[in-house]
Amino acid sequence: MLDRGPGAQPSGVGASGADRFPDAPALRPRIRDTVNLAARLEAHNKEAGQGILLDGDTQFGLAGRVPHGALGDMLFKGKSSAVPVFAVSGQTQA
Repeated sequence: MLDRGPGAQPSGVGASGADRFPDAPALRPRIRDTVNLAARLEAHNKEAGQGILLDGDTQFGLAGRVPHGALGDMLFKGKSSAVPVFAVSGQTQA
C-alpha cells in the first residue's frame, strides 16, 4: 500500500540558476509550505489508513480524473487555516 500525501503547490529545489532568477529567495517560504503540507498529509495518512491523500489544490488540479472521497477539512501544524483533504479511491481514469 502506498503511503503518500502530495501537495499541489509548485516547488523547486536548489540554487541552480539563482543568478538568472533574483526573486528565487522569495519562493523559499512557498517551497517550505509545500513540503511541510506534504509531510503533514503523509503523517496523517498513517492514522487515516488510506492509500493516497490529496490536498484541495491537488484535487482541484486533477479535474475529476482521479476518483476520490472527501475526508473533510483538517488543521495541520504550520497552517493558519484548515486544508480540505481527499483520499484517492480506485483506479485513475484516462
